[in-house]
Amino acid sequence: MLFKFLNIEETAQALVESSATFSAKYKSLGDAIQYLKQQSVALYEREYAEVEHAEYVADGVLHVPIWRDVGATYCALCAPNPPRGEEWPIKFVTPGAVYVEINFWASLPLS
Repeated sequence: MLFKFLNIEETAQALVESSATFSAKYKSLGDAIQYLKQQSVALYEREYAEVEHAEYVADGVLHVPIWRDVGATYCALCAPNPPRGEEWPIKFVTPGAVYVEINFWASLPLS
């Protein structure tokens, strides 16, 4: 299934810069981005395995946890939108979806 990741670089950078436990585990920005992708796709797979059509993928519903204080919203896009994103293997296909946008949200402490 195709997934388009929004705000992922900014979220990964913020986590690397603001979370000592995250940056100790994911040393490079590339590792951090890969982790966020894996976690968000796994969360989609858990939350939407039973969905009957793309229109039921709850755009605007914040799903947590991706990491402490980080969540994601999902939006399944249908035709006539062209396919976009990266192919990720999951155990099901969301009926009617051309691809799924994953938008990352973070609540990070302000200094």
